[in-house]
Amino acid sequence: MSKKNKKLNENIKCDVTSCNHNDNKNNYCELDSISVSCTCDADDCTTSKETVCESFESNSGTITDTEYEVTAETEEN
Repeated sequence: MSKKNKKLNENIKCDVTSCNHNDNKNNYCELDSISVSCTCDADDCTTSKETVCESFESNSGTITDTEYEVTAETEEN
């Protein structure tokens, strides 16, 4: 997971502006690939709130639990 000479990976969208790999202009990730894991037991996720981007690196130097949480927007009926 190395940076692509600041070339944006348009296949990976990210709205976490506190991540060092977010371009903060187009909300694209600057990494070639990312690693996503689960915060639940035995990696048996049932909601998007249980997923975590393990490639996250804080651009502020301080990491909090909320910065690691990755959630997906869902449509409400």
